[in-house]
Amino acid sequence: MYKIHNVLSNNDRKKFIKDVKPFLRQLEDVNNTFYPGKQTPANLHKHPMFASLMNSIIDKIRKEIKLDLEICRSWVLWSNGREDQSLWHHHYVYEDVSFSSVYYLKTFPFFSNGTVFRGGFVKAPQNSLILFPSHLEHSAPTSPLRFDRYTLAMDLNIRT
Repeated sequence: MYKIHNVLSNNDRKKFIKDVKPFLRQLEDVNNTFYPGKQTPANLHKHPMFASLMNSIIDKIRKEIKLDLEICRSWVLWSNGREDQSLWHHHYVYEDVSFSSVYYLKTFPFFSNGTVFRGGFVKAPQNSLILFPSHLEHSAPTSPLRFDRYTLAMDLNIRT
C-alpha cells in the first residue's frame, strides 16, 4: 500500500470540490448494487472540465511510485459518516484493474480520517491519497458526528 501526501494545491482541491458538486447524485439500485452516499458517474477523468486536474493527480502517483499507471474509472463520493453510507466492497470485479486509490479531498478536521480495510484502519489526512491492490475489501469509516466527506476513487492499471 502506498500513501501520497500533498496531492493538489489547496486552491485546486477546493475548486475541484466546488466544480464536482453538480455531478453528485444518489445512484439508484442497478443490478442489485447499493451505492452509498452521493456519487458522480465513474468516467470523471474523461470529462473535459476535470481532465487537467486528473492528469495532475495521475502524474503525481506515477512520480511517487514509479509505475506507469492509467485511470480506468474515476468518481467522487460524498458521504457524511452515517452507517447506511458505508459499504464493504472491492474493485477486483473489473479485469482491467490492478490498483484502486482513494484521494481525500475533504475530511473532518481532528478526526481519524482514512479508509477501513478488513485488516484494519488506514489513516490518511485531507489532501492525501492511498493506493492499494484492487482486491482489498474496504469501506468508508462511520462516525456519530455528521460531516461532509469528499473522496475521489480511481481504478488504475499498468499502462501497456
